[in-house]
Amino acid sequence: MRTPQPGTEDRPELVANYLGQLEEVHWSPIQTRLEDSDNCSTESLLLLPNIKRLFLSPFEPTFTICYPVVPDFQSGLQSLTIDGCVIRPAFLQYNLSRCKALQYLDLDLTDCYDIKAVDLKVNLHNFGSVLREFGQDLVSLRLRFYDCEEYAQGKIGSLKGLKRLRHLSAPVFVLVGVCEDAIPLPEVLPGSIETFEMHFVDEYGLANSDTLGTKSAANDDRVVRLLNNNQLPKLQEVVYGCYMDGQDDRLTNFTQVEGWSVKNEAQLRRSFAREPFSRRIELVRGE
Repeated sequence: MRTPQPGTEDRPELVANYLGQLEEVHWSPIQTRLEDSDNCSTESLLLLPNIKRLFLSPFEPTFTICYPVVPDFQSGLQSLTIDGCVIRPAFLQYNLSRCKALQYLDLDLTDCYDIKAVDLKVNLHNFGSVLREFGQDLVSLRLRFYDCEEYAQGKIGSLKGLKRLRHLSAPVFVLVGVCEDAIPLPEVLPGSIETFEMHFVDEYGLANSDTLGTKSAANDDRVVRLLNNNQLPKLQEVVYGCYMDGQDDRLTNFTQVEGWSVKNEAQLRRSFAREPFSRRIELVRGE
């Protein structure tokens, strides 16, 4: 019988007490899953005595949540990255509810669709509900979505209840929705937000790039309204990724906003000839 490491004497017998110094784990269950099992559980990792950072990539579509061995035991996990995984909102809820110390969440939503559904759309509303209920202690949240808007259903919605959130990165349509379903950005962002990055959809494989460029141009007014909004007094930096559609003077839209200036501006390299040029603009308050 193995002897638990020092500092783990007060932990339940069934949890992992034998890797007491391990703080960071990179796990790819698709490579390690047993051939005769369809279950992958993160509980043994969450209950490592000194676990701080966990990176999951990618997850099998057949993942199921196992009954917790120690239902009430909290993890000390502080940072969670879920990359290239096929997960359900219930899996996110399971992990957030077990990790009250979690401050940093990086979640790739691109493949988080219901594999039993016909349209393979990602239900953003359900993930938003989990974040509102179980993500209230988050300090930094990054949401990624590398597909077109048509593969997203609904929106994340308001994050105003996340009163400790200081850093947020996400495509705008993931947060607020599209067309008539869209809501104003100030109704989504918590008053505690300090830095906000609005990045555009990854252009790989998109056929109608000209339309995408036009949509991006229409978002300039939305960004300007955000900069002029007085409901976000702690907001200090906005990073805006936009496609260029032949309008060379678009920076003027932002330089004319009182109290804000363009700190950095870079043109990004195109992936293919027909793709519109894109820029990454950093806007800061008070410089």
